[in-house]
Amino acid sequence: MTCPRLSHRLGSCSDTTWQWADFSSALKVNQSLKCLDLTASEFLDAGVKLLCLTLRHPKCVLLENCQLTEACCKELSSALIVNQRLTHLCLAKNDLGDGGVKTLSVNSQV
Repeated sequence: MTCPRLSHRLGSCSDTTWQWADFSSALKVNQSLKCLDLTASEFLDAGVKLLCLTLRHPKCVLLENCQLTEACCKELSSALIVNQRLTHLCLAKNDLGDGGVKTLSVNSQV
């Protein structure tokens, strides 16, 4: 009998958007994952849009230093509204801009 992995670290990944799509699909299947550290991964805005679909599931995701910009904040905010069980989201060292931070903070109070 094996124990399900509750935590996974994939920091500093620089895969392409289509590889992030495959990764997001795999995350949807793994219901035992509680913490996912993607610190310093190169999601860019296109990749994070795919991940936001996955964020609608109860996961703990870290997105520190992933080259995110204001352009992805609307999708990210929507995912956070749907996923009320998300326990931790670190967006440090991203260029979200004032507008992106405002979008996230306004919707986090819903």
